Amino acid sequence: MSVGALRLLTGILIAGYSGGAVSAQDALTVVRRDGVAIYYQIELVDDPGSRTRGLMWRESLPRRTGMYFDFGRPQRVRMWMRNTLIPLDMLFVSEPGVLVDIKRNTSPGSLRLVGPSQAVRYVLEINGGEASEFDFTIGDRFILSQRRDPVHAK
Repeated sequence: MSVGALRLLTGILIAGYSGGAVSAQDALTVVRRDGVAIYYQIELVDDPGSRTRGLMWRESLPRRTGMYFDFGRPQRVRMWMRNTLIPLDMLFVSEPGVLVDIKRNTSPGSLRLVGPSQAVRYVLEINGGEASEFDFTIGDRFILSQRRDPVHAK
């Protein structure tokens, strides 16, 4: 096993361990095309009510945390910023866990619908500016380490 692969595996295992301190959260690893792994603590939302509320009314979002929307199957997705108080980056992810589009620094409170030109299964919302800070690009891979189904474990 290469040193890079070993580091990635170690990071995934560390990110996956929450020590019970954070309930209802999962660990998400974004593996950039250059092999660098960025770790996020995420809230996984997979029911219509939670997806509708999203990050509304939150005054802040800790760095390297986010909300990961699971729509259950690939579909055309449109998001808005209604009642959202902070700028967000929206990362649109295909069913096999590949980043296909990014909407950067979406405007708080905007009713403008944004989304990718193709069907996606997942959307990751993170602090505005983090997608650029961590140099996320189309083709990056998303790995969810605590999951009810193994879709990202391929």
